[in-house]
Amino acid sequence: MERSSQVLDVLLSKTKQHLLSAILLQPERSWYLSELARRLHVPPSSLQRELAQFVETGIVTRRQDGNRVYFQANRICPVFQELSQMLTKTVGLADVVRSALMPLRPNIDVALIYGSIVHYSRVPEEVKSQESLSWLRSKDRTALHFRHSR
Repeated sequence: MERSSQVLDVLLSKTKQHLLSAILLQPERSWYLSELARRLHVPPSSLQRELAQFVETGIVTRRQDGNRVYFQANRICPVFQELSQMLTKTVGLADVVRSALMPLRPNIDVALIYGSIVHYSRVPEEVKSQESLSWLRSKDRTALHFRHSR
């Protein structure tokens, strides 16, 4: 698991934060239990209770295909959009950037996210609209950069 958010720490365990982040921020993907466990660096048994709760409340769907059970974000859940936005603003930003950069991964040595977006929950409203600059460094040490604006 990677980072957590002080805001979400009050509401959800770190395991739930990262589990929801993985599932809800890639809503088109169906996850097998062992894939989720591997991604979160936890044993599969530690995710079963949380996944059952998410399925029971309608946040996540469960689909069985033979012996395999898959979990996927339930896009028609009434709070799907809000949960996704909250996760993106807190624990999920790194996941979103990582996914977007995946095609470039062989050429990237370092990727950093910094600026007001990193500590979004503590930033005054007038600052939240400012741009944050993110830097990438390629393996040949050529600096690449892009801007992320809110």
